[in-house]
Amino acid sequence: MNEPTPPPERRPAKGGVPTLTVGNAVSLATRLLTSILAAQILGPVGRGAVALISVLDEASTALFTAGIHIAAAYHAKVGLDSDRALINAALRAGILLLPLSVTAALLVGVLGLAELEPAARWLTVVLIGWTGLVNLPGMAAANILRAHREFRRFAVYWGMFNSVTLIVVAICAVLGSLSVAWVAAAFALGRIVTGAYGLAATAWPSLRPHAQLGPLFRYGLRALPGSVGTLLNNKLDQLVLVPMVSLKDLGLYAVAAGTSFAPAVLSVSMALGAFAAVEKDADRGRQASAATAIRRGILVSALAAAGLALVTPVLVPLIYGSAFSAAVVPTIILLGGSVAWGGTLVASQCANALGQPGYSSIGEVTGVLLTVVGLVILVPLYGITGAAVVSLAAYVTRLAVTLFLLRREGVKHVVPGMDDVTWLWRRSTQSLRQGPG
Repeated sequence: MNEPTPPPERRPAKGGVPTLTVGNAVSLATRLLTSILAAQILGPVGRGAVALISVLDEASTALFTAGIHIAAAYHAKVGLDSDRALINAALRAGILLLPLSVTAALLVGVLGLAELEPAARWLTVVLIGWTGLVNLPGMAAANILRAHREFRRFAVYWGMFNSVTLIVVAICAVLGSLSVAWVAAAFALGRIVTGAYGLAATAWPSLRPHAQLGPLFRYGLRALPGSVGTLLNNKLDQLVLVPMVSLKDLGLYAVAAGTSFAPAVLSVSMALGAFAAVEKDADRGRQASAATAIRRGILVSALAAAGLALVTPVLVPLIYGSAFSAAVVPTIILLGGSVAWGGTLVASQCANALGQPGYSSIGEVTGVLLTVVGLVILVPLYGITGAAVVSLAAYVTRLAVTLFLLRREGVKHVVPGMDDVTWLWRRSTQSLRQGPG
């Protein structure tokens, strides 16, 4: 049994929110470009098939990693284990979880995905099946970088998957050979390259020495409902829509959902930075680190969502084509939900940093229940517009629940005010002068 290492001294941050914002912006921009290429070349039906593969890939990544990558971040942050021991533990955990992911992959491949061409179908099986071995160690490495405030390397990791995917898709588009199967292959290559980079930036895994798996699984399983709930609240609508609507309507909704995530670029970056920065300082009132981070996450999401909503009626048909005009109304509705989503991202990371991953899990599970019930009721009546309304309600609900639970840790004063507007103005002008760093 390994003795825990002494708590490390707080490392100086390498990069900051501007650096994370650039990395997240690259990730979002490359993802949107991939979506646009797929939409324009494959049409709404093909875009729906791509959305299905993406949702299943992300679902398996959330579920079959058992929250170990989140636990690794916390252990690295407080100095319970060395980075190498945590990476090795993630590999061992991935091996233990492999039978579950492989079984799930085969069931999905045999019993579902009948609408996909055979190559795309079995590539999706591979994406689900290898989650523990390919995705988990790299995700653990990335979260360790975040815990140590290695924001420059983490920003590279953050943008790498979608960048690799875009490169493959763009090459296929130029060669005139783009298909749903090639997009699935691009996802697979993106997972491999991204995982390899994360490990190269921390430590290459082996089976020994390794951190104790028991504490990691206990923390990870407490955080798992939150990580799975985050995925489900963001993607469950698309999963439930699969048997309820056509691939064409799924493609329209995927475009609306993808566009609505754009305002969260800054709040995602702030959430990633909050994990390392938040401390138990609730006695500072409005100036407490968690409350301040949450307010600012909500503020930047609200301003960005309002701006994008104004141009959505022109922007969506212009970028994706007139075949996607029906996505305009769902996009505007989901932009309202993106404000609450941005706040939830920050609030969840604050809860994790304060040692309370269960808070965000409770909020996410509440949102999942609301989503399931709401979709079953509204989608048959109002189609993808009804799905957008349900998602909006779920985003607001999970933020409210998470903030209510955080009050137990003294986290209050979460409504943005003029002090936050002043901060945003000063930070924006400073970033423009200095550039990322």
